[in-house]
Amino acid sequence: MYAVMVQGKRYFVEVSDSDASIQRVENAADTEVDELPDFDEIERAEQQLHTVSAVMPGTICKVLTHEGAQVKKDDVLFVSEAMKMELELRADTAGVVTKLLVAVGDHVEKGQPLAQIEAQ
Repeated sequence: MYAVMVQGKRYFVEVSDSDASIQRVENAADTEVDELPDFDEIERAEQQLHTVSAVMPGTICKVLTHEGAQVKKDDVLFVSEAMKMELELRADTAGVVTKLLVAVGDHVEKGQPLAQIEAQ
């Protein structure tokens, strides 16, 4: 079940997984909303958040940053080990580390998020 907002009115929609067709639509007129969220502001905030991800499976052997740390583009944030090689994982933007998602000894898969950076 999904809630969809259209011109300030909320509609509940159920979609079938088997054929991706709409099974039921209800108008929830009693849930009219006066103010919609500022989607431009949400999009701007999402664009400022960058994720550092693992480029290949491995084990995190060093964490060289912490939450709240100011980092520059290309700073080494993590070192992972895979197939007896060490790989440096770098910041793709300057900013502040807002969240660390792994620790030393964690096994990571390709594409797994390691940290979030708020761009500045």
